[in-house]
Amino acid sequence: MAPGTSIGAAAPVGSGGAELPTTLSQKVSEGTQAFIRSIAQVRGRNPSALEETVSKASAYSAHEALELGIIDFIATDTQSMLMQLHGRTAATAAGSVVIATQNVPITSIDRNFLESAIGLLANPNIVLVLFVVGGIALLVELSAPGMLGPGIVGAILLTLAFVGFLKLPGSWGGLVLLAVAMGLFYAETTAPGFSVFGAGGIVALVLGSIFLFGNSNGSSDLPEPTYTVSPIVTGATAALVAVVWVLFIRFVRSEGGTSTGFQTEEEAELEGAWGVALSDLEPSGSVRVASQEWAASADPGVSIRKGEEIRVVGVYGQVLKVERLYQQRKR
Repeated sequence: MAPGTSIGAAAPVGSGGAELPTTLSQKVSEGTQAFIRSIAQVRGRNPSALEETVSKASAYSAHEALELGIIDFIATDTQSMLMQLHGRTAATAAGSVVIATQNVPITSIDRNFLESAIGLLANPNIVLVLFVVGGIALLVELSAPGMLGPGIVGAILLTLAFVGFLKLPGSWGGLVLLAVAMGLFYAETTAPGFSVFGAGGIVALVLGSIFLFGNSNGSSDLPEPTYTVSPIVTGATAALVAVVWVLFIRFVRSEGGTSTGFQTEEEAELEGAWGVALSDLEPSGSVRVASQEWAASADPGVSIRKGEEIRVVGVYGQVLKVERLYQQRKR
């Protein structure tokens, strides 16, 4: 042991320090005492002192452990440990061996960049944020094709998210819910206006973040690592996605927005085309243009009644921005 350290306090408790149920506590305690007692007898340690670390949660300082025969020596650093180990005998499966550690070279092996990066990615909160931001970036690319940047960034972030996800005890059900959320957000662009698709996407996103990793049903009675997404991260991510997605949809259909540079030739031909409203646009609905039915949106605050003639002023993927045809004729 090192100076200033302690050993013991091995009484079994639940995750987070909670007390175990009586029967389970007794079972785990008795089993642990028998296990530690058998090791102490084989290694020539003080079985009573070690057994009390479980039965009474006793703890000992380094010097107390040395006096009680729990440890062999106290070492201030690695070199001191090697010097005191030199010449000692250790029992192995092949028989007793003499430890020779005098003048042994010491090599430090640190984590490389890749290992450090993977360690950073193996964090439930990081994985959730990467999944959501990457998914939204791809949706932006699908809604405004030709930008390239969001698509590339989204693909990279989703790849990193999968790397972290596979390093953790994740749930594929949670991942499916996140995919459903992204699908509902995309559906919102084809049926504009904050409707059932947008609300459903937020609900699926929150549920997906809850079920993405284990231990979502509460703490286990047995101590074990917990991998969950922080409720704060879940709430903040859902709120941010809702705000960003709504603002993005409104931006691409606002008066100051433009679809120039993000269109195919077919979409460019639709600008200026005439059509008719198939439903009331307040400001969103459906229209018929070029013998096809389209999702459409007018400027905020503008209402266009079913049957009125309209003109296409912008194309954003599968959504048309329109205005009344008679407004164009007055110009």
